[in-house]
Amino acid sequence: MGLNMAVCIKMVPAAGAVSVNQKDFTLERKKTEMVPNPADCCCFETALRLKEKYGGSIALISMGRPETESQLRSLAAIGGDSFFLISDPAYAGADTYATASVLCRAIQYLGGIDLLLCGERTTDGETGQVGPELAAMLGWKFAGCITGLEMLPEGSMRCIGQTGVSQYPLPLAVSLRRNCVLRYPGLKGLKRAGQVTVKQLDAELLKEKPQSLTRVISMQRKEVSKRRAVLCPADESGILDLLGKLNLGRTLSEE
Repeated sequence: MGLNMAVCIKMVPAAGAVSVNQKDFTLERKKTEMVPNPADCCCFETALRLKEKYGGSIALISMGRPETESQLRSLAAIGGDSFFLISDPAYAGADTYATASVLCRAIQYLGGIDLLLCGERTTDGETGQVGPELAAMLGWKFAGCITGLEMLPEGSMRCIGQTGVSQYPLPLAVSLRRNCVLRYPGLKGLKRAGQVTVKQLDAELLKEKPQSLTRVISMQRKEVSKRRAVLCPADESGILDLLGKLNLGRTLSEE
């Protein structure tokens, strides 16, 4: 039967390349080197494996600045069937609610999606909210903290997660933990990347202009002190010694 899949890909700042606007405390993405979010790359790799096993199609969706198109093309060198960039000044600085609202409209615009894959969290926000918000807005079942997926003969999905194995009907939204690495592109894929069409989606086309419900009003740098490893014997005395260093030893020994 095959799976029609959509993968949400967010571009995030490369390690050590963060620049923050001191007026509104948003990331200055134009001045920052951006790369695909690692957990989202895991979603893409998972979708590629599912397509190889069950057939179907993969749509990559990203929301960001116009230059995100070139990064989508670099992913097109690896695989995928259709590519969509949501870009509009009206969406600048969107919080998780506004982002999920726009992505929801994009999924509805595409239509026919069986499986939606989102990374568990992004390295720039670390909220883990967009996946479950999307599921709620779409009215779909949601599976979180998932590490493995398998399509069952009757068309439902078996989801392997931290809490065990569950089965869900389609359509389904899944939040994946980072447990695999995206494959490298081949020569044919690199040639293909420059020929694919990246369809632009904006507020006028999607007819969606949500208002963010939250905003950052202040930001401060937190200095992390240096830590050192402490080795203790793996017995009762060693445990008490370790707890003593944490100022918990007296309470435990008294009990």
